[in-house]
Amino acid sequence: MAPEFKNSGVALDDQRVLIGIANVLQGNSINATDTKVLKMSQEILIDLLPNIKAFDSDSPKTLLA
Repeated sequence: MAPEFKNSGVALDDQRVLIGIANVLQGNSINATDTKVLKMSQEILIDLLPNIKAFDSDSPKTLLA
């Protein structure tokens, strides 16, 4: 993550979407069910967690502004 964006991320409050995004980041299907893929998705999301300022599915644009 670029230093200027550290601790300022906003993520959707929807675990299915976040896991799907992590799956796609690995080059897999958004709907992947392979245990190895899901474990890696978990690790990706855990690594991003310290940089998430808020989880918001209702109005994430407001927090980004």
